[in-house]
Amino acid sequence: MTAFATDSLSFPTGGEPHDSTSTVQEWSARTHGPEEVSATRAVSRRRGSLPVRPERFANTPVVRRIRVTTQTAVRARRIAAISGPVGVGKTTASAEAARALGSDVVYVLMPDVTSVKATLSVIWECMTRTPAMGAERRIKDDIVEYVLAHDVTLLIDDAHHVSARGLRVLTGIWNEVDVLRGRGVAMILVGNDLMNALKVVPEIHSRIGARYQAPPLAGDSLFDALAVIEPRTVGADRTMLRRIDQQHFHGELRQWVSLFEVIAMQNKDATAVEPLDPAEVRTALVRQGWIQ
Repeated sequence: MTAFATDSLSFPTGGEPHDSTSTVQEWSARTHGPEEVSATRAVSRRRGSLPVRPERFANTPVVRRIRVTTQTAVRARRIAAISGPVGVGKTTASAEAARALGSDVVYVLMPDVTSVKATLSVIWECMTRTPAMGAERRIKDDIVEYVLAHDVTLLIDDAHHVSARGLRVLTGIWNEVDVLRGRGVAMILVGNDLMNALKVVPEIHSRIGARYQAPPLAGDSLFDALAVIEPRTVGADRTMLRRIDQQHFHGELRQWVSLFEVIAMQNKDATAVEPLDPAEVRTALVRQGWIQ
């Protein structure tokens, strides 16, 4: 295994609760029948909850653009499409933007499922914390009825896992809500390479109120973000930081945050204010298992 050195540092190469808790069981009894209400205990209470805002949160230009995109769509009750590489802050920024509007936001972390029924079931369970019942059409109708009654905003994370037919069904939900009340349902679709996934569903585009393709964090934009997350990167060896990112983190802020938290734990008995030292960075990378 080869290695590179920067000053004294050598690195080997390679190597998001839903706020509304009212009448959930009553709703389940009315829509699914009393015999199914007991199943609510099997649904995780964390489903539907917005991600907790991280302590280290960088208000980067990308985050600000995502905030504008999200709020534009939410205010108009339309769909927001937010795409970009992993770890640039898409989910955190969109969740913070929705919080700032005071919206009743349902957070849906979409697993990699293939059937439309499974997609709808995840959304239903995140909205109500009760299991979905019945066939695909029934679940879709239940979602429409619930949205009409509660005026929620759907934040669907990892939306690239939704199939093309699933995206068409989501468009159909927006259409039904729009017809029945004169405005659609705010949906925030967040994902990696999401724009390519949307290309095969042309009918969704007229329902999208705002979209944003987030660029990867690199160069000055990365250093600016790191300076907000960890002030000790200011004045630190930029060649060192650049090579760490190129070899390991690839612009993922969450990986950088994890590294800085390990460094902070290493210095818990002292208040470090000087620029990051290569030795302490290397120790943290070893502890994380990035290098040996």
